[in-house]
Amino acid sequence: MTSTIKLFLLTLTLSLIYNDAAKILGFFPLPSISHQVIFRHLTEELARRGHEVTVITTDPAYPNGDGPANLTEIDVHDFSYEQWRILYKLTSTGERDLIGQIRGAYHTLVNIVEMQLKVEPVQKMLKEEKFDLLLLEACVRPALLLSHVVKAPVIQVSSLGTVDFNVGTIGSAWHPFLYPDTLSQRSYNLTKWEKIREFYTYYKLNRVMKEVEDAENLMAKRMFGPNVPSINELKNNVDLMLLNTYPLWDNNRPVPPSVVYMGGLHKNPQKELPKDLKEYLDSSKNGVVYISFGHPKIKVFITQGGLQSADEAITAGVPLIGVPMLGDQWYNVEKYVHHGIGLQLDLLTMTEDDFKNAILTILNNDSFRRNMEKLRSVIYDQPQPPLERAIWWTEHVLRHGGARHLRGPAANMSWTEYLELELVFTVLAVVLAITLVLFYLMYSIWKYLTNIINPSKKLKKN
Repeated sequence: MTSTIKLFLLTLTLSLIYNDAAKILGFFPLPSISHQVIFRHLTEELARRGHEVTVITTDPAYPNGDGPANLTEIDVHDFSYEQWRILYKLTSTGERDLIGQIRGAYHTLVNIVEMQLKVEPVQKMLKEEKFDLLLLEACVRPALLLSHVVKAPVIQVSSLGTVDFNVGTIGSAWHPFLYPDTLSQRSYNLTKWEKIREFYTYYKLNRVMKEVEDAENLMAKRMFGPNVPSINELKNNVDLMLLNTYPLWDNNRPVPPSVVYMGGLHKNPQKELPKDLKEYLDSSKNGVVYISFGHPKIKVFITQGGLQSADEAITAGVPLIGVPMLGDQWYNVEKYVHHGIGLQLDLLTMTEDDFKNAILTILNNDSFRRNMEKLRSVIYDQPQPPLERAIWWTEHVLRHGGARHLRGPAANMSWTEYLELELVFTVLAVVLAITLVLFYLMYSIWKYLTNIINPSKKLKKN
């Protein structure tokens, strides 16, 4: 009897798992391992929970095909990285040419996405398979084209914070200074002239992204015919956005319920170091300047300013010296200085003395480590681990067949609509018209009264 009950319970459990399992397609086009490891944790956990997951990726977790049976990876590594390396050589110079970097990066991504979608395994999959959910990389806008082919709810997943077009897609608050774009290079302690300059950069960046959107729409027509919706229309398909950052790092931006912060998603529980390495680090009298294992003897982490580097340093409680080169690195490194957890150096102007003095400042001033420990305490005081939170909301979308109920009213609304400029101009026009009418009436009354009071003036004129 006992064995019969056990068999019944096992069958029931397997039945429930089977019924709840979904077919999920992930598309993460950006050829960068630091971005791809974020997505891996999410897709592997979904597979571990019984979902059937297919991932188009530049960095397969199981390149030899030895992964779980319900996790399929389509490898688009070689040609994607070949295109990206050409761009990287041109842009990773340390110059603050944000507009040139963004224009080059996003035009390159248009070509990469087109190449990735054309490979035979992807084409075959899109023709033959159906999916219950799409996971799309948030910072690669043309990835939204899959939502035209695969009729399923869409979750955008960001390996960093929000870039400008993400803010518009989800309808969260935007402001060039209060809630700056992740790609902005200055946002704190700006003078009036610096604000004007940053606002002009913000304007130019939006012009560039509109230019890129035109290229994306042309590519979409090449891939799927003339009747494919525009990229701007496809933004309406987004149900939820997962951001691999913390509210504090995003300036506590007000966001609708369709935005879920999952900073630290990619981090595994800390493990003990190998004995020989631990003994070597423990024996250090003055500490270690750079290494990435999170040991308490490490005094300084020198980094280019990537978000994952900052995340790991916060976990380890190690102060930072940032030397930004491209992308969101200026934004992140400025955060080091703002929160008192590190220093910033300029790659193009720093000298050996600057580099040495920065290291000595960190080593001799314990406030950096104290600030880092305080920041870590604040950031990690959460009701649940980030991966668990991301999975819960992903399955929430699956349970309800989408998440339109979470979208804010400003989602994918143009800034002219958001600011109600039509209403503002209408009110101004009415006020101006009323003012002119009143002015004309007052002038007419004044002229009439003048003629009555001083009729002699009129007679003299005659």
